[in-house]
Amino acid sequence: MAVRAAGSLPVTIVVEMSWGFPKECPGPVSDFGDVGYFNLRNEKGLVLIGDDNNMPPNYFVEDRKAGATGEMILSLTVNAKGDVTNVRVVKSVSPHLDKDAVDTVRTWKYKVIAGNPEALPDDFQLKISYLPFCNARF
Repeated sequence: MAVRAAGSLPVTIVVEMSWGFPKECPGPVSDFGDVGYFNLRNEKGLVLIGDDNNMPPNYFVEDRKAGATGEMILSLTVNAKGDVTNVRVVKSVSPHLDKDAVDTVRTWKYKVIAGNPEALPDDFQLKISYLPFCNARF
């Protein structure tokens, strides 16, 4: 694009634009990572939803770049107040991510959205996914 102001030489401005969507890719070449988790459901039909203040566990850059990816499973005990009273790792992604997830989930609060609230305290499995992504350019 050439722009000419009165009495001056033409000026050329070059603009380069790109757009894209993230795509899953290998951890060592990834640009960022995402942590996903879902509501809790047990065999008795009790469904719990996490409080809006529940922050996700970290996905540390060093773990992501080292290839730590996949699904972690934690076993939780939730009491009648919605507090997490016990957490243990059932399936690990990495010792570093396990420790952070256990510490984080211990602070979470839950409330019953389906089933009998009188069934608490009870045990639940929490699945947490760690996925590395790359910025795809088009």
